[in-house]
Amino acid sequence: MMDHGPSFGSNAPSSEDILERELVALSFTSPSGRAVGIAPAAPLCPMYVAGHSIHAIHARHAVESTDWVPARIVEVDGHYIECETVKGRFRRWSHNPVHLRRGAEVPALLPNVEVLWCERYYILKVESDGIGQLFSLGEGEVSSCKGS
Repeated sequence: MMDHGPSFGSNAPSSEDILERELVALSFTSPSGRAVGIAPAAPLCPMYVAGHSIHAIHARHAVESTDWVPARIVEVDGHYIECETVKGRFRRWSHNPVHLRRGAEVPALLPNVEVLWCERYYILKVESDGIGQLFSLGEGEVSSCKGS
């Protein structure tokens, strides 16, 4: 028997509400089919540039890259995150401060979490057990999500 979820009676959400609520993350896989990362879905952000949504092709190139270096999250302040790598510290931003804060808290909450930075593709990865949460990080000032 298929479970259709809770009954809402006359307060049932519209199909648009359900779609928006259910799409919370995008999963990215390598060409071999191995899961390599997830990124928060941003249904109201149509932009695929640094600091905004991550396009599947961009994510795939990034996860296959050999340019990843270990990173340490130093601080999160609203849209901004400060990280440190062997090359020094850098400050970047994300359009979604809630997901940024939650991702930054993971290393303190779970054992064996690895934080990695790929400067070439401007992606921060917070990884545990072989799968990571991906964050596209922009330089300079935060740019708004057009269409939101």
